[in-house]
Amino acid sequence: MKKLFTIIAALAITSIANAQLQFKHGTEPVENNAEVVTSHVNELIPGILYQIDSGIYLSSAKDAKVDLTAEPIDGSFEICTWGSCIPVPSPNPKAEYTAQNILSSKDENLQIHETLKKDEIKTIKLKLTAQYTNDPSSKVSCTVIMTTDPDILAGINGVEADNNAPVQTYNVGGRAANGKGLVIIKQGNTVKKVMQ
Repeated sequence: MKKLFTIIAALAITSIANAQLQFKHGTEPVENNAEVVTSHVNELIPGILYQIDSGIYLSSAKDAKVDLTAEPIDGSFEICTWGSCIPVPSPNPKAEYTAQNILSSKDENLQIHETLKKDEIKTIKLKLTAQYTNDPSSKVSCTVIMTTDPDILAGINGVEADNNAPVQTYNVGGRAANGKGLVIIKQGNTVKKVMQ
């Protein structure tokens, strides 16, 4: 009986030691201290007002309390999670959530976003840090870049026109597109951003 108790205790300690927090971009895990570039744009008022969203979630391997900080590096944003929205940097220098419940069965959508006008090019950069409450050894972080800048998304600078080349249309995530919203149109060596 004593041996069985020792084995169960060792398994419990191992399970607790392996429990961790992790940021995700959609469903994809984000490595600790990694940089994530995202360009997901939602139309709020057709043809007028849009919203760029990070698509970042916080995942936990156990039911626990967590602390989360969102600090601006460049630009402003709003974070809406755990039932409250905090605009950053004004009037807050950073967003801080303390001792919030997180469940292992559900990723927490951090809902980091900023509004855009039609055809507006904007880049927002921020740092996210999370840890289990009172456990600095569980700390994870990532840098998030939300952008509609086609030069950042496509890495294309100083291109020339080629009117005989086929036209290719992409969404701001770089995938082939034929829908509405902010798209990148490439024809030969010419690339432009268009709101459809």
